[in-house]
Amino acid sequence: MLARGVIVSYETIRQWCAKSGPAYAAGLRRRKPRAGDKWHLEVPPLKWTA
Repeated sequence: MLARGVIVSYETIRQWCAKSGPAYAAGLRRRKPRAGDKWHLEVPPLKWTA
């Protein structure tokens, strides 16, 4: 925001997060998962030698 000439204090950002943060988090929790949201870890087969 500084690049656009808007100066905000730490306290302003803290207040904005306290006000808007819970609503944003609730929206993320309510959102339906889309294709590509899940990551699958492929484990290569291992051979054990004694």
